[in-house]
Amino acid sequence: MTTITKDQIRDKVGKKWWLDNQQILAAKLDYVSGIETFDEILDGKTLKEIDAVIHLEKYPKGLLFKIAKGLGFKTYPFPLSKDDISKVALSEATNGQGAFLTFNLIGGNNIEFQIKQKDLWEVKDFLKNIKLNYETEKIKKPIAHTDNKPVSTQKHGVPALLSFFVPGLGQIIKGDFVKGFLIWLIGGTMIFIFSVSIILIPFAFIVWAWNIYDAYNSNKN
Repeated sequence: MTTITKDQIRDKVGKKWWLDNQQILAAKLDYVSGIETFDEILDGKTLKEIDAVIHLEKYPKGLLFKIAKGLGFKTYPFPLSKDDISKVALSEATNGQGAFLTFNLIGGNNIEFQIKQKDLWEVKDFLKNIKLNYETEKIKKPIAHTDNKPVSTQKHGVPALLSFFVPGLGQIIKGDFVKGFLIWLIGGTMIFIFSVSIILIPFAFIVWAWNIYDAYNSNKN
């Protein structure tokens, strides 16, 4: 994956100073397509699945899109110069289910985002504040938001195998630390108890088997 440097960002959208007005649209856009770096980061998943959001920030010569993961300590920027944009379109669904925000670029590529209905007014307000002109249209097709896409269950065999030997480990490597720790704690406690009472062995087996099943099917990353 290509890393964009600070110098490349400055060359594309300019530099902001400490006293400049900070104009940021935080976590109101759902990425759809058009940015190769973002496609590599998502790898077929949704922003929700990787615990990330999109931030859009106004710069002197353009816009800076960022994927911010977790609490925002890890970000992946994509600068877009005003000179690269041929048209911006806001397409609202007639059924009141949100909208698409599309950036048509000079080279023919399009960058597209989805907007939930509850966030639409804030997005419009942001575009107005940064003086970004856009065309509006109404569309009849329903908008299926990206956070409702079917979740992939591929590449979950390794976590299941790890949980076969160490209950909870599969959940932990997928990022579900609380569940993994609880499974490990409960499993260890039951092992200690059934070492005294053989009656609890079937219950321990059930917990162990469920732990493997959950490690395989869980979609936490």
